[in-house]
Parts: sequence; C-alpha cells; structure tokens
Amino acid sequence: MATFSKDFKNAENSLWFVYEDFCSLYDKKVEGSPLHYHSKCELFYCAEGECKYFIENKTYILKAGDMVFTTPKVLHKTSYNPETSNARYLIYCESFLLPKSIQDDLSSVDYYIASIPREIDDAELLFRKIHEEAKHRDKYSEDMIRGYLAAISVLFFRYSETGRNVQRQNKSSIVEAAISYIKSNYSKNITLDSAAKHISSSGKYLSHIFKKETGINFNDYLTFYRLRQSETMLMMQPEKSILEIAYDCGFNNSSYFTAQFKKVYGFTPTQLRNGATPENPRNMIFVP
Repeated sequence: MATFSKDFKNAENSLWFVYEDFCSLYDKKVEGSPLHYHSKCELFYCAEGECKYFIENKTYILKAGDMVFTTPKVLHKTSYNPETSNARYLIYCESFLLPKSIQDDLSSVDYYIASIPREIDDAELLFRKIHEEAKHRDKYSEDMIRGYLAAISVLFFRYSETGRNVQRQNKSSIVEAAISYIKSNYSKNITLDSAAKHISSSGKYLSHIFKKETGINFNDYLTFYRLRQSETMLMMQPEKSILEIAYDCGFNNSSYFTAQFKKVYGFTPTQLRNGATPENPRNMIFVP
C-alpha cells in the first residue's frame, strides 16, 4: 500500500481518507451520484435506508446489509429514497490489495451483489474499523486496513451467491436490451431508432425510459460507451493508431473523437498514451 496522503474531503457527515491505492468513505444524508465509473475496484455497503443502484444495464433496490462489488470501468449510478435515513460506506482500492482467492474471481464478471444475512453483523463493523483506522492512522494502520479489507472481501464473496435475493426492478428490461445492443454494435453506425427497432420498441418510449433509468439520453450513453472502449484500446493496443481506434469505436471523424475524449477525460488520446491520468483522487469518470 502506498504512503498516506492528505485528506481529500473533510465534511460534517462525509470523510474521505485517501492513499494512492486505497480510499474510504462514510457518507450520511447521502443524495446519490450520476452515472460514472472508476479506475479502481469499488466495494459499496448500504448501512442504512434504501438505495436504487443502476449498474451496467440493470437496476437493483438495495437495503441495509446489501453490498455491491464492482470491478474497474463498470458504469453505475445511485439514488436514495428521500423518505428514509440513508447511510453508506464506500471503499476504493486496487485489486492487488485484495486476497489472492478474490483476485482470481475478478476476471470474468463486472460486478457482484451480496445480501449479508441478518445474523452476520461483521460487515458494517469491518467497514467502520477500516474508516476509523484511516481517520486515526499510525504506523500500524496500513497492516490493520489490509487485514480488515481481506476480511470484508472474503465475507462478501462468501455470501455473493445470495445476491439473487436482492430485489431487482423489472422495468429496466428495455434498457438492458438497448445497452446490450450498444455493447454488440458500438463500432457500427447505430442510432436510437435502430436500437428501438431491434428491441421492438418505439424511439420515443426508449428515449424516455433510457433517460429515466440511466440519467442520460441514449446518444450520450452511446458516445460515452465508445469513449470508454477507446480508453481501454489506447492503453492495451499501442500498435494501433489513434485514428484506427477512433474508427474501431464507431467514430467516423477523428477531430470529433479527440474533442469528445478531452471533454470527458480532461486530456487528449495522445496525452493518455503519454501517461496522463484523471486529476480526481478517486479516478472517478462522470458521464457528462
């Protein structure tokens, strides 16, 4: 684990404690977040209240005791029931900080959901201990946090099979189909109308329900998905030119591709290849 750095955020109910490879958040009176992804793994714990959690192409209703683990670059957003008192714990970390048995499970699935049995009360205690170690750190905190993080992740994956018991909203099935269409065809010249036709819906209805579920419109999501794919290709396929990657990701104009990439990431594709990274300490990328 990297050397401790200064606090990023210190508010009355929301405390961030940041390392280069790890950070922890306890959030009360939480209001949710727009569609985004991280370059690190995220472990989310619903400590109190009710959270609507949209992830990739599905929507789940989380209650106290439910946990979500997302691998890097998985799109998700949250919103909370305003009629309940809501609280959450969040941990962001590099995968190498997790136990080896957990790392082996992360390559094939984008996210996991677990509903921790009521008789198991260790989860929230472990999150709280991690946060307290980060808050009142000393020379032993790094090893303590590693131990607690290992315990949380093992507890989570032990019960991740119970994720099927987490309530899911059926109305997102059209959005699921539309996003699956985007994933399969993003390199082609696709539109809202072609997606609607493919899933036997109208463009008007798809536009409405897509915006309601994801928080952005279909075309913005399509552009962002293409950009996310291009980001990976720029890093993993250095033999390809930026123009080739732009075309492979569905952009027919390289200038438009560069402009949209810079709008989202804050730097150009060329700068990314030269080592640029997001300035946000959490490496959080929001859909504009």
